[in-house]
Amino acid sequence: MEQTNATFQLVEYRFPTFTFNSTVSTESKENSLRLELSASGNYTPVSRLFTVRIDLQLSSNEESVIQLRCEATFRFTSELAAIPEYFYANSIAIVYPYIRAFCSLMTTQSNNTHIILPVLNLTQLGEELKQNTTILER
Repeated sequence: MEQTNATFQLVEYRFPTFTFNSTVSTESKENSLRLELSASGNYTPVSRLFTVRIDLQLSSNEESVIQLRCEATFRFTSELAAIPEYFYANSIAIVYPYIRAFCSLMTTQSNNTHIILPVLNLTQLGEELKQNTTILER
């Protein structure tokens, strides 16, 4: 079987903003946690770099528990006429486990309620990323 290289790779990821409100109770059964995700991105053809931004908000009874932004940079291995369709959903699927791990670690280290984000099907978020992508000149 011939091995082929991926057309893109994760270069780096970071969390420029993170807020955790540990005073909001996430324990009670009638308490429903609501998770909201949004995605946007910038692609620079000259450098072949695509930056994906994922904003997450976890709320409990209309109070914010966690807010964060993750920025992940991907590099395409060659020049592209167009960004491949599979990139949008796959880039989010690659980054989301890092977001889950980060939230888990930060809430555990706070010596408070340990929050584990659910595993999700993020296909629709890939479509949102596609619609919210800006092509930059430089």
